[in-house]
Amino acid sequence: ETDFLQSIELNVNNWLRENKVPAQACVDLPGRGDAADYEFALVGGRVLRLCAREPNRTNQTKNPRWGKAIPELWSYVHAQRGAFEVDRNLHPASELILASRGSRAVHRLIVKATQHGLRGILQGESGAGKSRFARCFHAHSERRDGPFVETNLGEDANDRRYFQLKLFGAKKGASVGIDEDRVGLVKQADGGTLFLDEVGLLPLDVQGLLLTFLDSGYFSRLGDSGRDPRQTADVQVVVGTNTDLREAVRKKTFREDLWWRLCGIVIDVPPLRDRREDIE
Repeated sequence: ETDFLQSIELNVNNWLRENKVPAQACVDLPGRGDAADYEFALVGGRVLRLCAREPNRTNQTKNPRWGKAIPELWSYVHAQRGAFEVDRNLHPASELILASRGSRAVHRLIVKATQHGLRGILQGESGAGKSRFARCFHAHSERRDGPFVETNLGEDANDRRYFQLKLFGAKKGASVGIDEDRVGLVKQADGGTLFLDEVGLLPLDVQGLLLTFLDSGYFSRLGDSGRDPRQTADVQVVVGTNTDLREAVRKKTFREDLWWRLCGIVIDVPPLRDRREDIE
């Protein structure tokens, strides 16, 4: 499948040939390339540049057919952009722009994963938009009406107690300054989706806490004792990483059993520099 902008360029040039209009269309950034007779705004900060040409004349004057062709061509381009906007607005919760081939490929994999109830690992460099694709997981799942909660685990990965407090909550009096029960992110996401970004930075002992929850659906708050009832939450977990977790498993810096719990599907998210069409 060609991406949106390439499709516009191809279809417009076909339209020009069919209508015998002596012109060439190309998609470019505003202000770049040769001067154009007409420009139409597209997505991703791009424009469709139209250069009218008379091949058999040295002065390159405009052909009279342009008088009729331009209104018709504008209607076509406007309709194509409108169709694109409708597709994007189908998924407002994910805030995704599906203009590039790469983003649409990721989107298709996410749809398939949610149809089969699979957990997902979103793998890509920082700034690639993993959080937005995680929202897409949520928007397409049966939990779309529940909460979407996200956190970056790398910020607190070296502190087990703080990680447990943040993720699972704490019992009143569990530590200095905790003067009331605190609800963790897992409980906040109950009935919805929890996105854990940079999961590859978690130390091994903290990975064990996450594994226990994924295995059983039960967890203990910071400060809970054996006499306290176990806490439960029904959560769809999606994780993100900017490292190769399979390599981390081989190096024994990431638990293999946790890897298998998470890897219903591994989706490589292309960097944004390779998806310029997705930038408004």
